[in-house]
Amino acid sequence: MRWAIVLGLVAAAAACSKAEDKPAAGRARPPAFTAEEKVRNTDACKAYVEQVCACAAAHPDKPEVADACKYDKALPDALALSMTTAENPASNPTDVVASQAQARKIATTCIEQIARLPALGCP
Repeated sequence: MRWAIVLGLVAAAAACSKAEDKPAAGRARPPAFTAEEKVRNTDACKAYVEQVCACAAAHPDKPEVADACKYDKALPDALALSMTTAENPASNPTDVVASQAQARKIATTCIEQIARLPALGCP
């Protein structure tokens, strides 16, 4: 008898948790990126990668700059993927919000890294 009650409670809890995972019916998609924001973010990441890789080529004695060039080359592609996912009409509102947040985080990283270049000895 106890097991039947426990199993019933577990089943009810599972049903409730699955209901919470589904997006709310009629939930609106957040506003899309503006054209200016897309261009600004894309340009910032491309500029950062160009600058850090140029600095790495000019200063082969700085391994931290070489590592930044090597690993941060993926930032423009990651940004493009996040923005594409956010704009995809098949993406649900939760994914759109997450993709937009990720795209903005990547763009912020690019901008912050550009500001950090002079401290690494890059013009």
